[in-house]
Amino acid sequence: MNYRKKNCLINVPGWIWTNSYFISSFISGLFDTDGCLALKKDHGTHLFYPVIKIFSKDRSLLMKIASWIKERDIHYSLTDDSYFDLRTNKTYQKYNLQISGYKNT
Repeated sequence: MNYRKKNCLINVPGWIWTNSYFISSFISGLFDTDGCLALKKDHGTHLFYPVIKIFSKDRSLLMKIASWIKERDIHYSLTDDSYFDLRTNKTYQKYNLQISGYKNT
C-alpha cells in the first residue's frame, strides 16, 4: 500500500497486515511519531479521562488501522479536520483516529 507525501513516497509493506504482532508494532511506531495521549479532567468518579489520538493526512491508512481496532471490539471515532496554517497561509486537511475512555484505552 503506497502513501504519497510531498516529495516522498511512504510504502507500508503488505506483510505487516498479515500478523497481529506486526500490526500492533506498526501502530505503536506510528503512535510514537503521530499520536498523543491526553488525560482530560473528569468530573465523575475518576481524576481524569484518557484519550488516545493518531493524526494523519492519509485517511485510508487510518481506516485500515480502524478496521484492525474494530476487530478487537475497541470503540473509536474517525474524524476529519481542516486547519489553517499561518506560516504558509494555506488550509490543510488532516484525519484523526481517537480512542476514548478507560475500557477502550
